[in-house]
Amino acid sequence: MIEIKNQKYDSVSAILHWIVAFAVIGLIAAGKLVDVFPKSYEPLLVENHKAIGVLVFGLVLFRLAWRLTHKVPPLPADTSFIQKLAAHASHWTLYALMVILPVSGITWQLLRGRGLDFWFFVIKSPFADDRAAARLYSTAHRFLGDVILVLVIAHVAAALYHQFFKRDGLIERILPRQGVRQGSS
Repeated sequence: MIEIKNQKYDSVSAILHWIVAFAVIGLIAAGKLVDVFPKSYEPLLVENHKAIGVLVFGLVLFRLAWRLTHKVPPLPADTSFIQKLAAHASHWTLYALMVILPVSGITWQLLRGRGLDFWFFVIKSPFADDRAAARLYSTAHRFLGDVILVLVIAHVAAALYHQFFKRDGLIERILPRQGVRQGSS
């Protein structure tokens, strides 16, 4: 356990992880629950989903660039090859989906001839309304939303497994660093 606790992600990685994690969970929830609310709420929910989704997309691109340029702590030495493979595959699949999902949503909106509304301004669509193509991207966006939901659940389940069953402190690696402790230099 000492090995894990001493090998943390840097503060930027940790903070980006949690901001993006909560935002993605919120976006998934908003996408799934839009039909639960009265129809009069739909424009508000959908427009906020789109605007926040594009903002999160920007954060994801920054997070991905940061991830590619900064070293990550290694997995514990006792991690099996299969577990390492699963961890790396799931992380990179999550990154890919966090890029592909907003691209599919943005493309869906643009192909509908609609602009991208960011609360105070709109970027107009360069395309005429193409319902058939838009439907394809809508289907892809919804399907990929289901896929990322499954991966997020698996990711959280793995973290909980490490925290409560293995009790190996693995989750501490991604918690934001506490301030500098007294007596340390």
